[in-house]
Amino acid sequence: MTSPITVKGMSVKFGDKIILDRLSYDFESGKIICLIGPSGSGKSTFIKSIVGMQKLDSGSVEILEVKIPDRKILGQLGYMAQEDALFKELTGKQNLEFFGSLQGIKKMN
Repeated sequence: MTSPITVKGMSVKFGDKIILDRLSYDFESGKIICLIGPSGSGKSTFIKSIVGMQKLDSGSVEILEVKIPDRKILGQLGYMAQEDALFKELTGKQNLEFFGSLQGIKKMN
């Protein structure tokens, strides 16, 4: 089975500082991935690179076998940065349901 997201040789630099250095990873369908690391270790840069918000210095990302960035596939992705606000009076599930409903996603059971 083809990986839904494939990262090959991803490198990102800010000035002379290498943030991501030739990362490669094939995500498995149906698996939950957790990125753990201290502030400034490149977690957000990695995610932003996958969704096409960060330009790569080298390497590539494919989502559903489409090279990123691609406007058609990006319209099918969801991304919420840690800086974005959630409604504090709602539970995590309620926040997901609300923001999903804005995109036409049906309520979870």
